[in-house]
Amino acid sequence: MKQRIMKATPLISLTLFLGAGLFWEDWLLGLSFFLLVPISWILYSSKPLKRLNDIMMLLALLVFIWLGAGFGWWEYAWVVFLLVPIVSMISEKRVTPRRIVTMVIIGLFVMLGFLTEEWDKVWIVLFLIPITNMIFFPRNTRRSVFDHGSLREKMSRFIVIDDDDDDF
Repeated sequence: MKQRIMKATPLISLTLFLGAGLFWEDWLLGLSFFLLVPISWILYSSKPLKRLNDIMMLLALLVFIWLGAGFGWWEYAWVVFLLVPIVSMISEKRVTPRRIVTMVIIGLFVMLGFLTEEWDKVWIVLFLIPITNMIFFPRNTRRSVFDHGSLREKMSRFIVIDDDDDDF
């Protein structure tokens, strides 16, 4: 049954697209229905929580378009993008101090935004995320490309080197 639904999802998306466009005259909302194809892949996989984490950005975009194009709530619909890091924490089942600080700062941003309704000024609070992460939770990102093997060996994986002298 799952396989049949996954195979029918593109046709279902097309039907919803045409229905939204022809009956409601909202083609932008109709376009968002094509995002149901990768969402069906998540829902019918063997590890749905991991798949949900993999495609959460696409799902947030779908909800954003639905809320904006369907209801005209563009100014508030962006809040769904805050679900991306929350779903990541839930699916990985790992809460680190770095993520907690990030969530607290995002919560502070949303709270200040709704209280003051000065979204165009409050966004500066989000700079606290990289600042606190750099100061309190530094990451060791030093990696060298030239760890093992020569440059020629590494490049030979990507470039075919022709050592023959003939032109043909």
